Amino acid sequence: MIMFKIIMRLGIMYLLIISALPSHPADLKLNFKTGDRIKITIRGDFSTYVNSEYSGFRNRELRGIFEFIKDRHLNASGYLYNLDKTIINNNDSGYYLDSVEKCDFTMDNNGKILFSSDNYTFPLISGVPFYPDSKFKSGEIIDSTGDAVFSFDENHRNIRLTIVSFTKYAGRKMWGGNEYDHFKIEYGYAKPDDDRLKKAIGYHKIDFFYDSQKGIPVYMEDHFTDEFTVTGNTNIKRRGFLLYFYSIVPRMDRDNTIRDLSKNEDIEKNDMTIEKKNGGIAIIIQNLGFKPDSTELLEEDKGKLLTLYDMLKKIKGKTFLITGHTAKSGTESEQMKLSLERAKAVANFLAATGIEPERMIISGKGAGDPIAPNDTEENMKKNRRVEIIIMDD
Repeated sequence: MIMFKIIMRLGIMYLLIISALPSHPADLKLNFKTGDRIKITIRGDFSTYVNSEYSGFRNRELRGIFEFIKDRHLNASGYLYNLDKTIINNNDSGYYLDSVEKCDFTMDNNGKILFSSDNYTFPLISGVPFYPDSKFKSGEIIDSTGDAVFSFDENHRNIRLTIVSFTKYAGRKMWGGNEYDHFKIEYGYAKPDDDRLKKAIGYHKIDFFYDSQKGIPVYMEDHFTDEFTVTGNTNIKRRGFLLYFYSIVPRMDRDNTIRDLSKNEDIEKNDMTIEKKNGGIAIIIQNLGFKPDSTELLEEDKGKLLTLYDMLKKIKGKTFLITGHTAKSGTESEQMKLSLERAKAVANFLAATGIEPERMIISGKGAGDPIAPNDTEENMKKNRRVEIIIMDD
């Protein structure tokens, strides 16, 4: 998982740096404006080998939303959602939320990172490619060096490694039915100078498509082979590809959305409330009926989910974060498992009813976020709830 996050962050850094590349001779500079919000969806398929033994095939997804503030430098802030595919009864019911990371960083117009919060949490690459003050010419190749920070395990964290890259403008090319500026990028690793990293060999071959009319990136495809050897002679090899999709995201009008959702006449009788929360708008289904210590919905409460479906089907283009909660009964691990399974049950119902699975993210919080004391059966019923956040993406 750590290695997947590293690859994803490298790719996101390419978005921020490459987004200024023009289709004709022009000044290289980062052109995000204050208030711009961009959504990045990254899908990865790759195989991993540890000490020559196959350790598995990963199918992962990362989604990030960043907002920019431009002053003398470029400041960005946002969240990264690390996801895993969720399959229920052979049906696709969305993604499991593996982790969420808050990211804040500042960079200059040449792509150099000036500040990154949380000890290199993000981004993990700087200055690749480097943007000179001179104009970029069609067909010209820019070679540059930068650096990245890798974390393999607890004993091999924040290892800095030099990266060497080459970027070439390859003219106009069709993708997705439209013509865009096409760039070819290759990068690899220089000899490591950290004693904890004995060997680093990598080759990344990237096709990048950029909409120069709108000034936004569109799509990137990265095919790669990496090999690392750390102290203790642990050898890690990876081979696969990553697909990157970019889009400008307008800010959701939360007040109007809440007003529209509140017009549903069945909200109050179904113990549902709507409120603003970090990241979006929450629909809270209180006292959602599950059989005790079970993920099976009570038959009489399935009407609540039909009301929920009627509300969500009106929301276009947004992601739904579905979080399960339990009463304080059993061990913490049992509570976490049960809360996640209950969120899955809701997602499975919504997917079967008509909500697109790729729009749903599933999470569980156990009994760690109660809305009532766990002292009576009535209060415990209130804590057996599910919250659905309409994300501002």
